[in-house]
Amino acid sequence: MEIPIKNEIKNHTSVFSPLFLLLLLVGIGYFFYFNFFRNPCGTPVHYAIGTVDSRFKISSNEALKVAEDAAERWNVKSGENLLVYDQNAPVKINLVYDERQAKVDQINSAVGSLNSTGNAIDSFRKKVEADISQYQKDLATYNSTVEYWNANSGAPTDIYAQLQGTKKSLDQRRQTINASTSLLNQQINAQNSNIGELNSQLDADRNKLITEGLYYTAEKKIDIFTFGNSEELRLVLMHELGHALSLEHDTLPESIMYPVLGEQDLDNPTLSSEDLNMFYQTCQTVRGGFMTVLRNIFNRAPATSS
Repeated sequence: MEIPIKNEIKNHTSVFSPLFLLLLLVGIGYFFYFNFFRNPCGTPVHYAIGTVDSRFKISSNEALKVAEDAAERWNVKSGENLLVYDQNAPVKINLVYDERQAKVDQINSAVGSLNSTGNAIDSFRKKVEADISQYQKDLATYNSTVEYWNANSGAPTDIYAQLQGTKKSLDQRRQTINASTSLLNQQINAQNSNIGELNSQLDADRNKLITEGLYYTAEKKIDIFTFGNSEELRLVLMHELGHALSLEHDTLPESIMYPVLGEQDLDNPTLSSEDLNMFYQTCQTVRGGFMTVLRNIFNRAPATSS
């Protein structure tokens, strides 16, 4: 005779246990509270293009494309819709031209002038080298002719007069070549000195000049003051948009939120792990971590009864 079993022992690891359900409800409440109600970073942050000074030689549409690229890199890397373009948005991005960008333009102009001077010097050098080569050929011909007539009891009067004129012309050409060579050397030395001084100035000023911007919390605006090209504009915009997300500076040179142009990849800037950790800590978001926990719970195979 079989003895009926009135109650089976329940597996305490069941995902439908009261304790699990309680933790799940608490977790979901925590998730919604921090991500949708509390939301200390106020995401998504809406931005727009404000004023663009024409002296930057970039249009508003071009500035917008760079800004959208910068914002999208935050959105993709974080996996969240953090930054959204809205032409009526309160956060305005302005390109403000002042003495800082004027100095950058002055440096760029100096570089251009040196390049132009360098081309002129190179052209002058080639001309001097050609003059020297032709002078050496003509001098060799003159010496050969003189040796010939000296070996044949002297040149006739008319040829002697021609040789004297050739000698005088060669002497004048030699003096001109010597003067040109001296001038060429002076120009080369001056250019090398200018290049050295310019490089020193660029090295000293690069972090202070090439990219500079500010995010004004009260006014909710981003002012960009200096950048060398569109890649540097994108990087400084990513940095300032990070401030618009309430983030402060961090410590690694490769991070977007590093305070100066450091070791970031200008061609393909991306958020570092330090940037992401700062975002999650500052904005108190639990989306990534909490959803990972939920996936692990539901993907876990249930224990079998014995």
